[in-house]
Amino acid sequence: MDSLKSAFRRTTQTVMEKFGKAEGTIDTDYQDIYTQFNSTWKTSQGFSKHVGQLIENFHAMSINLHFLAEDFRDLYSHTADAQKKEASVLLMGIAEELENKAVLPFQNQVTTHILNPTNIYVERFPPAKDLHNQRKKLLLEYDYYRDKVKGLTEKQSKNPLELPKMKEKMNVAKDDYDRINDLTKSTMTDILSSKSEVYSPVVEQLIGNLIQYNERTSATMSKLKKFGREPLAGNVPSPVSPTLHSSTTVTAHQRELPARVQSMSLGGAKEAPIPPQFKCEWFYLDNNVEQQGPFDFIDMRKKFKSGVISDQTHVFGGELSDWKTVATVPNMKKELQA
Repeated sequence: MDSLKSAFRRTTQTVMEKFGKAEGTIDTDYQDIYTQFNSTWKTSQGFSKHVGQLIENFHAMSINLHFLAEDFRDLYSHTADAQKKEASVLLMGIAEELENKAVLPFQNQVTTHILNPTNIYVERFPPAKDLHNQRKKLLLEYDYYRDKVKGLTEKQSKNPLELPKMKEKMNVAKDDYDRINDLTKSTMTDILSSKSEVYSPVVEQLIGNLIQYNERTSATMSKLKKFGREPLAGNVPSPVSPTLHSSTTVTAHQRELPARVQSMSLGGAKEAPIPPQFKCEWFYLDNNVEQQGPFDFIDMRKKFKSGVISDQTHVFGGELSDWKTVATVPNMKKELQA
């Protein structure tokens, strides 16, 4: 740990001036592991989020059904229609029964046996990401000193002690990098290898809970059957993709916005398209050589146009194997200006 701390303290200004010029060390095994790591992290977060939303939606249904039952009761409280009064009382009881026999058991079982273990799994990712960020800094430093040693070897220095000193710095940087590289790969591999043992029982449990919820809901709602009639057919819209549905919803909402706000929203929709190679997480180094990010490319555009970053700012992301200035990444400056 002391060697890691010392590595961060060594000549940061000199290293900053050299960013992007050294030939990067590439570990293809690490790149493959990191790609799987990022993908699994995103998917795991999505799974936990959507299971949580499912619980909330089921709970909201029973609550709204209870409110609807109260409305139904009040509508017929002053009439002589005994059947409607009976139906309203039954609907009130059904709302409570659904909450107690279907929604609450689903919530408790899913939270205990699905959300808790998957959330624990998701919590393992941020520490590994921190190791990845440390690795990037140490790799950058090692590449810098290695490049300096190469330069001093190719041309004779006026100071005979300069090459041995630089070799010593390079060796220290390499030891630090090798140690953090092995630790990061091991940590990420452990997380990826345990995915199946976490999610296999969880998915089976979730399917069982959904079936149980449906059975209990159907049994409870069937009590209303004698008070209802066959549903009339309605206009069934053509299936739409989630993206298209979201776009349609926004458009409908914009009709209700004040003209100024609507024009701003429509203006945002004209954002220049992002090329595939830039559709990823991006990081940059600020003036204090501190890593900032992750940001998507739209955020990077805003920072570029506001002057937070420039064509000389060092960035990392996508297919880059090392830090590079914006100006040296093909087409990046052009796309940031778009």
